Amino acid sequence: MLVPEGSLKWDILRTTSSTFNFTSGDWQANFASQNNMLFRGHTLVWHEALPAWFPQTANGQNAERILREHITTVVGHYAGKMHSWDVVNEVIASWYGLPNGMRPSPWLTFLGESYIDTAFRAAAAADPDALLVFNMNHLEYNSQGVKNMRVDTLKCLRRLKDANVPVHALGIQAHLDPNDGSFNAGEFRIFLQDVAGLGLKIMITELDVTDQSLPGDITVRDLTVAGMYEEFLSVALENPNVIAVLTWGLSDKYTWLSTYKARKDNAAVRPLPLDENFNRKLAWNAIARTFDKAPRR
Repeated sequence: MLVPEGSLKWDILRTTSSTFNFTSGDWQANFASQNNMLFRGHTLVWHEALPAWFPQTANGQNAERILREHITTVVGHYAGKMHSWDVVNEVIASWYGLPNGMRPSPWLTFLGESYIDTAFRAAAAADPDALLVFNMNHLEYNSQGVKNMRVDTLKCLRRLKDANVPVHALGIQAHLDPNDGSFNAGEFRIFLQDVAGLGLKIMITELDVTDQSLPGDITVRDLTVAGMYEEFLSVALENPNVIAVLTWGLSDKYTWLSTYKARKDNAAVRPLPLDENFNRKLAWNAIARTFDKAPRR
């Protein structure tokens, strides 16, 4: 499955309010088709990908029209080609203390929490066959902050389901950190069961393991990273509603963590299944073992 990391986000697609640039996304869609790969859309609504023109253009009177127009145009352009869309991304951020754990955003300011409903309904109308995903971060560990995130995420998903909003799956980003010792297999297992109990599929959408604070020794780092992949996926794949696992990149040569979680010793980061020369690492073996051991679905 191919996922464009950036080319389908607002700030790349829409450098002006009146134009859409599908050049890069179309190239990737064609590549996926030619190579018998599924294609996945990321993302229709994300607070960090709004273009420069948005603050001066959007307001409480036109925000819903702008949102619907964007989703209808983009999803409609790729209708029939998409396995799934991340319709909303990171819309819960419980630490801000807003009602229902909502993250502050222009959409929330202009439209209230119902902007989420609007986004899913518009996406479903534009492509009835695509799987529509509620994509979230900070759901994996067991700190109080993450527990709050899980509670608020489930609350929002229940509200959407009760309102017959066409949300089909929860996406769990799973940017893992082996230095966070709060992963609790039992608690995470219960959370996945709760999500599945809502009738939702589950996708692991952006899996990687940061080695930012691990020892410099590559053997030690690779063993630790592989262990984190195996520990997490062994629990996740127990649940039959988990239908996909996507790493956020394949090779260490191309990873966002090189910039956002660089090592203090300036050593190259090693968060992905393949090294910078595209050779398999212990992480690749760990992922493969969890797939081999997972119940068939």
